Amino acid sequence: MKTLGIPLAVLASASLLDLPAAWAQDANTQAEAEGFFRYLAEDRAYPYQDNSTEFTGGRGNYFLFVFRDINRNGIYDIGDRPLPAIAVRLTKPDGETTTNRSNLNGFAAFPGSVLNDEAVIRHPGAYELEPVVPRGWSLTTGNAKQTLNFRTRPGSIADMVVDRMPDPVGLVQDLYVTGTIAFSGTGEVPDGEIAAAASAPGKPDVDISVALDGSYLTFLAPGDWQLTFEHAESGERAERTIAVRDAPVHVSTITLGADPKPESTGAVTIDFEDITGSNLAELPSGVAGLYWHNMVATDFLFYGGPGYMNNSMSGKFVAYSSGGHPVTLWRDEPFDFAGAYFGVAWPQSQGESLVARAWANGQLVAEDRIRLSALGPVWFDAEYRQVDKIELSTENFWQFVTDDFVVRVP
Repeated sequence: MKTLGIPLAVLASASLLDLPAAWAQDANTQAEAEGFFRYLAEDRAYPYQDNSTEFTGGRGNYFLFVFRDINRNGIYDIGDRPLPAIAVRLTKPDGETTTNRSNLNGFAAFPGSVLNDEAVIRHPGAYELEPVVPRGWSLTTGNAKQTLNFRTRPGSIADMVVDRMPDPVGLVQDLYVTGTIAFSGTGEVPDGEIAAAASAPGKPDVDISVALDGSYLTFLAPGDWQLTFEHAESGERAERTIAVRDAPVHVSTITLGADPKPESTGAVTIDFEDITGSNLAELPSGVAGLYWHNMVATDFLFYGGPGYMNNSMSGKFVAYSSGGHPVTLWRDEPFDFAGAYFGVAWPQSQGESLVARAWANGQLVAEDRIRLSALGPVWFDAEYRQVDKIELSTENFWQFVTDDFVVRVP
């Protein structure tokens, strides 16, 4: 008996390179094609699998991809970033639920299998997937819940399949602006009413309520805003220009009646990319013309902590406080610390506070506390001007993470 004109004994021992060149040119009938693929399937070293009627007992993963919607357009597009540590809930057909978190690549995985007892998805039917949106965040993609309809398919990886995998889920931080008001001279919280408002070109003015302790918080759309504060009794005023972009803003303490120091020239944005060519490096003195102590630059995947990635704003590198201990930067001549994005490295430290202090000529001239998150950054609008030393620490000695650190060094 022959197949495709070639004895079976020859096929059993031949490779494709051994077959006559003329054979490939003549093998153009359906029967010859079927014979060729039978020949391939009978290769014991590389067997073709045809289990379309048999359960494989395998296991497959079904993912929901969660991303930070950088441009807030409700589409996963170029420039958006995976969002780790987001809880995703799976509801089974019987109403039972299980929750997993997105990994460093933004995927929350749920294993499925008809025969594997360790799988979460075991039976055909409608399964519902939904992200658990953190407080202070909003969904941009409009798919708060997605239904996956599983049907049995013997021979597939998990022996069941869905008609369509879930769409990416985009989240953004709600854009608030917060800070504290103090009087000049004493630095104490002023008594009496403070009128406050925010204005931006092409946008309606926004009234801001100031609490008795001098704190305020308001939600603003992206844009360049002018904050204005005025004490009702003394008439003392203060103004501050801020930029609201893609993260909440914490404004350093604003002092009523104080004469603002002029802004220095020579702005430098430190993105911590390729500081020394290593994936992990102590920040050397000389970066941006400053001396540094205890600040480490790292690839945001190096440690596997969600906060390293979630608090990155550009490139692949961020910086952090080594060991969670204070970071100091200084210069012999005055400079400005304009601000930076800050967060914390690990979910266990969610809500940790950054403590920022500034000195000029040995005198403490500024101190602020900023609440941080492992899910996304806050822009600390410091505007510490004409200072010669900055200290950045955390109250409970967890690592803060920072990116796009802006100083002005004349």
